[in-house]
Amino acid sequence: MYNLLPDEYLSEFILSYNEASSTRMGTCIVNICNFLDSMNQKDLSEKLRGGIKYLEDNLESEKKSHESLPNKTMMSLNVPTYIAYINLLEKVGRRVNGSFTLIHDKTKQFEESYHELFSLYSSVSKNYEFPLTDGNSILLGFNQLKKFSFADSKENEWIQASDILASVLGRVLKTIYHNESFNEELFNLAKSVLPLLLVKEMKLAESICSDKMRTKIFRAMVYK
Repeated sequence: MYNLLPDEYLSEFILSYNEASSTRMGTCIVNICNFLDSMNQKDLSEKLRGGIKYLEDNLESEKKSHESLPNKTMMSLNVPTYIAYINLLEKVGRRVNGSFTLIHDKTKQFEESYHELFSLYSSVSKNYEFPLTDGNSILLGFNQLKKFSFADSKENEWIQASDILASVLGRVLKTIYHNESFNEELFNLAKSVLPLLLVKEMKLAESICSDKMRTKIFRAMVYK
């Protein structure tokens, strides 16, 4: 849907969501629906309108969920990213029959929450897998991701290496996004890592980029 809407509609929705105002969000959704109607997206428009009457209850429920973990960590994208990542590692481990240990850079805000979440997902005595509508699934009861801990990046070479990799990948993706050319070293790194975002048989990495951006990544890898 976000590919259809002008930026000002999306910006207003983000502001209304951050403000947690059901009135402002309702007005925002009505404006979005009117725009979708003008684009002949009647079905999507009707579905969005149907949710307006539940806004107040949903926002109240979300407010309570934000208080379920310490240090306001549930209000951050770090938490769902962390949950997705530990699930991804467990899935890969089950596929290749390998065991993993996860080490995270020390972080005062998230340390307590991450330990709590790891215990919640990993310590269930029986394995469960709950399929999601997007093709992913949530696992409970870890067999392959054996241990989770924190370490100081100043002392841990693995964390230092991952920081460097993340920085370089960010540079590669920014270069692709802006349709800029990149040197041979960056291209070789991109060829070895970025295809993980495009694998269909088994997801080896997660991304929040659009299909349009994935297409740009693919073309950059193939047609350079």
